[in-house]
Amino acid sequence: MIVLKVIGIILAVFLGIVFLLILLLAAADWTLRFRLENDTWSIQIGAFPILARVFPMKKKPKKEKPPSPKTEKRKKAAGKVKKQAEEAPEDAGGLLRTLGDLATAFFPPAAEMMSHIRFRKVVFLAVISEPDAASTAIRYGKTSAELSCSAAAAQQFFNVRFSYLGVRYDFLHTGTRISLSGDIRLRGIHIISMGVKTFFRYLKRVVKKSDSSEPESNQK
Repeated sequence: MIVLKVIGIILAVFLGIVFLLILLLAAADWTLRFRLENDTWSIQIGAFPILARVFPMKKKPKKEKPPSPKTEKRKKAAGKVKKQAEEAPEDAGGLLRTLGDLATAFFPPAAEMMSHIRFRKVVFLAVISEPDAASTAIRYGKTSAELSCSAAAAQQFFNVRFSYLGVRYDFLHTGTRISLSGDIRLRGIHIISMGVKTFFRYLKRVVKKSDSSEPESNQK
């Protein structure tokens, strides 16, 4: 009896910790920080970059090497795999059907989750610089008018809050420079809800297909 009580207490503590973690994940506000410039972009979670593109570097041309025995073995293995895939089209069809069911189950919950995305601390800066002063002034006026209309539309159709929104001119340099940065926020409860709804939609679709296939098999 003592052993059973100890096991019950351990399970209760474990379930309590799991429940608290789920609550913390659901209440957490997940943030992706993005920054876009002319030739540079980056996405990071807090201070941890997950995607980044910097200025492209010129790659040195690689010297062609004669094929090694290992590459020949890999080519033979790839040929065998391709042959097996051609000989078993039913398996490929089943995989495609599974992927189609997953996509059908995923997109409605994903669209619902996307509607809860919030854009915060958005900063947009455009520095207008044309070859001559007259072109710079004309482009500056057009960009200012377009930016005000675009910002109003973004605030109307999306959940956006701007920290800074401006256009500047530069008569000393040539080449317009654009910078856009901000935070993409989404609560964990919406992510968890999307996963649960996707799972049940996929399960319901699979059960419905299996029920419809059983009468056909009985008739045969």
